[in-house]
Amino acid sequence: MKRLIVFLLVSTICFTFVVPPVSANSLYGSIITPDEALDCGVWAYTPYQSGTSVVGLAEVSCASKHSSIRVVAGLRDSAGRYNSTSKTYYNTSTCQVSTTLSYIGPRTWQTDVSGYVSSWNAYLLGYQITF
Repeated sequence: MKRLIVFLLVSTICFTFVVPPVSANSLYGSIITPDEALDCGVWAYTPYQSGTSVVGLAEVSCASKHSSIRVVAGLRDSAGRYNSTSKTYYNTSTCQVSTTLSYIGPRTWQTDVSGYVSSWNAYLLGYQITF
């Protein structure tokens, strides 16, 4: 029994430190590490008023660095106005951008985000707020 426990412990340590991480794409001949879909996420923050403008902030954040990360922040109001801003960062793990619309209120405001890392992309519609 003691030998079995030692064997399992040594095997676990060897696989943890010796075997490299591999994504599902390695089955088709290429290894992609890290897997962007597991490594990255998008955030659309609640809009806020700053003087005569409303600001929408969006972010793409990853656990590890990537050669390029692109984020597009969009801001809409309940009257149908929409504005978006795009920004690309290189050799980083986080990309954040803001966009604005002039304040005409009271209206309902909402931020959205699109994030792009290599071949991965994601979209998220943030919470609505009225002011």
